[in-house]
Amino acid sequence: MSNPVLDAIFSRSSVRAFTDQPLTNEQIAQLANAALAAPTAMNRQPYQLIAVKDKALILELEKATVEYFAAQNPEIAQRNASRGNKVFYNAPVAFFIAIDTEGAYNKFDCGIVAQNLAIAATGMGLGSVILGMPRGAFLGDRAEELRMRLEFPEGYEFGLCVAVGYPDGQPKDPHPLNPAKLTLIG
Repeated sequence: MSNPVLDAIFSRSSVRAFTDQPLTNEQIAQLANAALAAPTAMNRQPYQLIAVKDKALILELEKATVEYFAAQNPEIAQRNASRGNKVFYNAPVAFFIAIDTEGAYNKFDCGIVAQNLAIAATGMGLGSVILGMPRGAFLGDRAEELRMRLEFPEGYEFGLCVAVGYPDGQPKDPHPLNPAKLTLIG
């Protein structure tokens, strides 16, 4: 028996090359609604979801990220250079999840929002990649400017980003399941 939710979970993999084909506003709205449906501790919803489809702004954020890591972490900079200094991999939409800096569970909630987005994208026939690296753009010299341009609420910081689009080529296979990671008690 097939289950579309389980199919999406088991077939999802990170996409690191997207075509230029834009997403429709309806697709973006569906993805956003999937993210907004994520459960959060005590229903606090300590996040702000920001969908960026402005290609020039995405490229500015990419450049700021690359520059931050070039100055701060040569190992990450070298790894990123081997990928053509692509952070968003030409994705037509990048969903930024800004999180409230106060609260014990906000980072967990952010991860759930990102997972909802990634699974929804797969279920819609799209590709996605969950990104932590863009954090560098919000730590560098242009941090405050970029927070303002993305309209982060006061007291919020970068949590995660999910880049979404149509995969350019065949996505890699999902990672194999590792039964050793399961402990069953009882």
